[in-house]
Amino acid sequence: MVPEDQVSEIDEIDAGHLLTFRRTGRDVGSFWRFLKAFCGYVWREKPDVVHLHSTFAGVLGRLALIALRPLRKPKVVYCPHAFAFLMDNSPTKRKLYVWVEKLLLPMTDKIICVSDYEKTSAVQLKLSAAKMVVVHNGVPDRGHPPEALRAHDELNLLFVGRLDFQKVYDIIIDAMRQLQGNPIHLTIVGDSGNGQQEKIALPNITYTGWLRSRELEKYFLAADALVIPSRWEGFAMVPLEAMSYGLAIVASDSTSLPEVVIDGKTGRLFKNGNANDLKDKILAL
Repeated sequence: MVPEDQVSEIDEIDAGHLLTFRRTGRDVGSFWRFLKAFCGYVWREKPDVVHLHSTFAGVLGRLALIALRPLRKPKVVYCPHAFAFLMDNSPTKRKLYVWVEKLLLPMTDKIICVSDYEKTSAVQLKLSAAKMVVVHNGVPDRGHPPEALRAHDELNLLFVGRLDFQKVYDIIIDAMRQLQGNPIHLTIVGDSGNGQQEKIALPNITYTGWLRSRELEKYFLAADALVIPSRWEGFAMVPLEAMSYGLAIVASDSTSLPEVVIDGKTGRLFKNGNANDLKDKILAL
């Protein structure tokens, strides 16, 4: 079950196997349409297992399943893809998010954590360790020989993601501003979540906007390294994709990223939120 505007992005699944609902954003109308469609599908399809992915689906879906009991009692698997309380929120919000997760835990059969960091953090906040299992994300091995692909005079860096506070757009701009005059160029694939983030124009940065996954390959092949300066990550997919093309990673040392990047072996880790340290790690390449 996916938002109807995302059906075209799911190439691997036949459209006949997809259930949809209309979404216009994170608004009350979209939440209501999700609940209405979800309850209808569960009632008609009588699933043995319901897998809820991400926080909003996890909260709304589990509340709906509570209302449908005892007539429908599927096993419930929930993957928050980074609990909301792990984000850089106020203490009050963090307490609220923890309380919601604890409230919904009794009717959740299993929680999939995408990193050891996520599970450890949840256990420290008294969520049941017995109900959680870590399953790291994975991507196919592309088998591309990096030596045959990098033939250019400057260091080509790549950033893929939203231009927002979590992904640390401000820090990467600061670092690239300091790196002007060096033979280093950054290509940014992505945009802000709501399209409102101002793009800072620098001579050593090129913006492409959002691209489909199959359009990304030529950018992975042309790059020398991926930069992922996130302030927090549940378990990021983009560095795995980059590694599958033979790229080194320059990442912050925050949350789960040290589980992905082995400093000095598969890339370099810089101090979270420190533009000067990011600049130094890039220059060291």
